[in-house]
Amino acid sequence: MAAISNLPDLPRALEMTYFRDEKSLHIAKVSAVTEVVTSEKREIFDRVDSCKGLTWKNFEWWKNKFWRKYNVSHISGDIANFGYLGLEGAKGVSHAAALSHGVAQAVFGFGIAAGALNITAGISCMYEGIIAYRNGDKKKGILQIGFGVLFVFLGILMILKTVGAAGALAANPFIIPALFLIPTLFMAIDVIPRLFAIRNSSDQASQIKPDEILKSIEKGVATDRILKDLLNRLGVKLPDVGVNTDMLVKHLSKKMQEFQKNMGVLAAMDTFELIHLLLKKKNNANPQENLDIQINNKIKSLKENIARWNKILKVRFAQQVLNILAFIGGAIVLGTGSASRAGTMINAGTNFAMTGANFIPFVMDSFYHYERNGPVEVSKIDEREASRIAKGKIATFQLQENPAEKASDWKLPCAIL
Repeated sequence: MAAISNLPDLPRALEMTYFRDEKSLHIAKVSAVTEVVTSEKREIFDRVDSCKGLTWKNFEWWKNKFWRKYNVSHISGDIANFGYLGLEGAKGVSHAAALSHGVAQAVFGFGIAAGALNITAGISCMYEGIIAYRNGDKKKGILQIGFGVLFVFLGILMILKTVGAAGALAANPFIIPALFLIPTLFMAIDVIPRLFAIRNSSDQASQIKPDEILKSIEKGVATDRILKDLLNRLGVKLPDVGVNTDMLVKHLSKKMQEFQKNMGVLAAMDTFELIHLLLKKKNNANPQENLDIQINNKIKSLKENIARWNKILKVRFAQQVLNILAFIGGAIVLGTGSASRAGTMINAGTNFAMTGANFIPFVMDSFYHYERNGPVEVSKIDEREASRIAKGKIATFQLQENPAEKASDWKLPCAIL
């Protein structure tokens, strides 16, 4: 690809990029659209993740920081849940704890707090579910909304149980495990098929094959072949001729949301940035850009984010196993009677299992904001705005039949990109 200053009108020339042939021009247009879609998504992500462009005086800063990313209701709710359940378990294994007035007061405080915070956490899940639904991930959106409704219900019942206003509920050791089980089943609907797909290497992230891309580059395989194989595996359709900017933006935006759903937003953005780098390399861009180094670094980041996504799916599954074990324990206690010594010990074990199951989301809510059970949903891009920006970029591209001759008219060097 060759670019020189536009020479009949020098001020305008400095904004133009000229290409030697139709193929280079076409690839540049496709690359520009891909870059815009990626950068628009990255901008939305940065606004949520680091509150980029916002100050603490702005309401959105507080919302993104403490309602979405570091969700106070989620994190403090996790602490209250495993505090409440842990003390209930301690009462089952320790006679002194069962009789302690201080423990009873702590259980009461944790119970009220856990109930109230579960209600707010449920509302937060419904909010993120609405965003997921609008992003096009309707299954996830519905599951998140349902998950949120159940947590609101759980919170209300925990408060009623703590204050003794729930009647038979207060004396039933089975009801709390059952209430935790219902959201667990909602999560299992999402997690278990994903884990099977990962195990069988049939998930979308496994189709990227980053190590294979690196080996192909090292062997000198044509970039066009590497790119085409990658796009085919991912189902991304880039036009061979002509560029309908609006349609391409819409297609790529849809693919970005698909990747976000299947491998998380971090890996999705890395995948698009890798595609963009391969398009630039395919177009014989400026060697001084060190595109091979950039591609290598991007693949490294992509592999880390895919591994992160897969790891959290396994951790989420471990949480579900603990909740299922707690439910089974509650069912056994219901059958044997909670007054017996065996029933008391099983009930304590049930509470400890639920304590562990609530410690796991505490870690995820604190450090894995985009992979947790109620993840931060990064909104889809504004396709109209992305099209406008992309068209502005493409408007500066032009075919130059004889760039060297035009450059000599102004006695300016031809810049080879």
